[in-house]
Parts: sequence; C-alpha cells; structure tokens
Amino acid sequence: MKLVVLAPMLLSACVALSEQSEVAAVISAPTDEAQAALHRAVSHALAREDIVLAKDALTSTSLLVIEGNPHRIAASSNAPDSLGPGAFRGRNMQPPNRFRLWIVNGLCVLKHVETQRRWMLDNTRCERLDR
Repeated sequence: MKLVVLAPMLLSACVALSEQSEVAAVISAPTDEAQAALHRAVSHALAREDIVLAKDALTSTSLLVIEGNPHRIAASSNAPDSLGPGAFRGRNMQPPNRFRLWIVNGLCVLKHVETQRRWMLDNTRCERLDR
C-alpha cells in the first residue's frame, strides 16, 4: 500500500527535477562560431538553408521567431505591370516557427517550441535569463 502512495510522489519529484534543470537563457557571447551553430540548428530544424538571422539573435531574449517566406508571384501574362516575376504578393498564412534557448545541464540548447525537438549549440556560451 505504501508503494502505491509513494509512486506518484516520486514521479512528480522527477518531473520537478527535470524542469529545474532547464533554465531560460540568452547567448552571452555572440561570436561567429556561436552564430554559425545557431544557424545550423535552425536550418536543420526547418530543413532550409536560406535562413537569415540577426547578429544579435537570442542575445536579449530567449525567444526566436522565424516567419515563413512570403508568397511569390509566378511569371505570367496575367500579372499586373507593377508586379514583375518573383514579386511578393500577400501574406504567408502559415504560423511562424518559434524557438527557445535553454541552459540544460550547463549546455546551450535550442528547443523548437512546436515540435519540442532540441539541438545543442556547440561553441556557444549562454547565461541565465533572469526575467
């Protein structure tokens, strides 16, 4: 009987410990190597190489939002004169991809919010985000 009562308490203690080991973070030293590691992780997560990130990405907030590419108009004779081939038209209605930076067991880890997939950012120094 005691084991049945203790099991839920042990499980909740394990969950609490795992949550405590993740701390929201920011990149404390945005070196070229750190920026390259971030670019690799985001490119891998989205299966796209054409990702453009600001040099100060994740240096003041732990959230990184990547919007989808705007739709382009295909070359056609029906396109208005002001919009040439490859021009932008309308909004991309797909939701953005969101990433959060965490310190997990002393390592910088980027987590894709929607899928919960994670990437360790090598050559990256992070500090706790106290907000």
